[in-house]
Amino acid sequence: QLVEAGNAFYVGAYVMINKIILGIKSCAKNRARKKSIEDTWLKKIDTNIFFPVFLVGRKGQPDCLEKNILYLDCDDDYVNLYTKTVAYFKWAFYNSDSSHIWICDDDSYINCNIFNKYSKYLEYDYSGFFLYGMEKINDTSGYTSGCGYCLSRKATKILIENVDEMIFLRKSNNETLYEDMLVGDTLNKHMQNL
Repeated sequence: QLVEAGNAFYVGAYVMINKIILGIKSCAKNRARKKSIEDTWLKKIDTNIFFPVFLVGRKGQPDCLEKNILYLDCDDDYVNLYTKTVAYFKWAFYNSDSSHIWICDDDSYINCNIFNKYSKYLEYDYSGFFLYGMEKINDTSGYTSGCGYCLSRKATKILIENVDEMIFLRKSNNETLYEDMLVGDTLNKHMQNL
């Protein structure tokens, strides 16, 4: 049975989002950042289009959507941010029919006057900055920018089906697991035409 609740539909115990999800990477201790976003740009986001949620980790507990907080079964610290990013994309893929999924950091400020009207991202599998080299990595590996990026449903599926392989590879080589590099390298490897 389908029950409508705001911007979401509940199918049995599962929530099915019928908007474009905008995940805001946060954590339990960042209450001030969450409030700042709620007091500024979140008031201006077009909720007819977007379903904004703050991403917070609660390791060992089931994923749970409470108001505008999406609690994910993952760590809530910076070192393990990659677990939150992966958990979010999995949750968004399986709990929405959205064609695209956005993610940003809680220190980002979205200009809603532009963002609400912008739809060019719907034509692409990846939208946002994609950086090579810099201080983080070599010139052959790319990483997504934390200020905000968007994956199509196709790119999200490729990410969640192949990210464990990249995690294993990085751990085997004793490499740091930066979440933006993990997403970038997984997509680079499995979506050559990204």
